[in-house]
Amino acid sequence: MQVARVLEGSLPQPRVELDYKNALELLVATVLAAQCADVKVNEVTRDLFSKYCSAEDYVAVVLEDLDEDIRPTGFYRQKAKIIRATMETLIERHGGKCPTAWMI
Repeated sequence: MQVARVLEGSLPQPRVELDYKNALELLVATVLAAQCADVKVNEVTRDLFSKYCSAEDYVAVVLEDLDEDIRPTGFYRQKAKIIRATMETLIERHGGKCPTAWMI
């Protein structure tokens, strides 16, 4: 415990390089960041987050359209499926709201 306290006090707070305004955006940006530079993710999410504001928005979109929206991040078909499945789970288990206890 003592070591943890010393380390906690000596290390700076981590900064996430992804741009986001809420937990849902951070979740989506994190999925898109796999095998992709944060700069590119931030470019893509600038438009993406204005287009899709809720878990329901991501579920309602045709998967091929979401594919095209995130294509520049690479592995876009798999990422679109992951985002869709994640949003469905958020709707089913959390009323479409992303839990925030873990947010930085």
